[in-house]
Amino acid sequence: MLWAKKTQDLSEMAWRRGMNYVEYRNQEAAQQGEFDSWPPNYAEFVGMCIPVPGSQIFRAFEPKKLPDQSAQERSKVVGRQTLDSLKSLFTEAAE
Repeated sequence: MLWAKKTQDLSEMAWRRGMNYVEYRNQEAAQQGEFDSWPPNYAEFVGMCIPVPGSQIFRAFEPKKLPDQSAQERSKVVGRQTLDSLKSLFTEAAE
């Protein structure tokens, strides 16, 4: 019950990260000839599930900025021009 309570808020990704870490740790121990490695307690496991700040997994969220209205309009104009030039290639080839 303690494990269930302490790990209830972990996401699927966090569980996967923790289980991968446990597996990695046990494989490393076995390669060193240590075959009596024991699974972690719940606090160790929760720590394994949370990415370390500065690691590749941990990145601060940077919200995307919406383009301003004039940039969207310019993009539409360029898109229309590009589409028109592509259409002209097909009509010229058909003639």
